[in-house]
Amino acid sequence: QLLKYALAETPSSEYPVDKFAFVSTMHLPVKPLWFMSKEWAKRPDESDFCVHETAWWMPLKNDSSVFAPACFQWSILSRRDAVTLRDRMPDPSPTKQLVVARAEGHAYEDFSDTHCIDEVSIFWTLYGLAHLPGHRNGTVKLSFPDFGTLEYPKERRQGRCMYFGVDGLPHEVFQHAKNNDVLSQTVLELQRTPDADIISPETHCQTGCETIWIIDSLGPNGQRF
Repeated sequence: QLLKYALAETPSSEYPVDKFAFVSTMHLPVKPLWFMSKEWAKRPDESDFCVHETAWWMPLKNDSSVFAPACFQWSILSRRDAVTLRDRMPDPSPTKQLVVARAEGHAYEDFSDTHCIDEVSIFWTLYGLAHLPGHRNGTVKLSFPDFGTLEYPKERRQGRCMYFGVDGLPHEVFQHAKNNDVLSQTVLELQRTPDADIISPETHCQTGCETIWIIDSLGPNGQRF
């Protein structure tokens, strides 16, 4: 619903380079909004998904050659992909907190080794699943139209990792940041120097899965929804 309102409030005729960001509640941005908006606006037609190493992907319970690629919890959508996601998402349910589209006919519960649902459902709604019938015979290159190529197996992240923060942080970090000297000093320094290098996703902490979806419409003037 938030995505529907964000798209309605930012017509493409007025905000042609807007991006739409899905962010975990445990994600801590380390760059100001104006800086992120400027960087994303350089590639208005591309969406950014930073895909986990393939050991993190979710296999189907009844077919171990089909996987749902898992992404970091900071997904940046172009306007085109935001419209596609809006159109493919099912209507909200009064009995469920979060309703997502099925993955090529499969429900989230059909997968094993499940992770947070936002790590997989946004990607599969836009690009589908990874089909790897020969994945035990060497490296397989997977082509996802409108996104690019992913490799399996892969021990490092891949995809588009325009990542301006750290995620998977426990709530205590936000409540007691002053007691976490290394993290707080790093974050404060990056906030003070917008042109500094971003934190690599490989340095992030992994904790629980308490997530909601927060959507920002990142316009040239920093509009937020």
